[in-house]
Amino acid sequence: MTDDRTRLVELCTAVTAFEAETIVNALRAGGVEATVFNAAFQSMMGGVPIGEPVKVMVRACDEAEARAVLATSKEDSIDIDWNEVDVGEMPEDPEEQP
Repeated sequence: MTDDRTRLVELCTAVTAFEAETIVNALRAGGVEATVFNAAFQSMMGGVPIGEPVKVMVRACDEAEARAVLATSKEDSIDIDWNEVDVGEMPEDPEEQP
């Protein structure tokens, strides 16, 4: 008999495996074990999002905590306005660019 609390449930979906792994890493940093499903096909296609979305799965007993960790992670993240970032002087000659 399977313990219903350890059953895996879908927390969210992501467009790419990279996005899903980023979410899983944020959850793990918050103390929630998570895993990615459906990422193998994308890796065979060079990371191109094709077919089923990539799923982030957690144990049913951790779902509420996972949602809280994810919400906090989103609140704590910062958006970078790259138009405001000083990248220094760029050489006029494109051949001299790093």
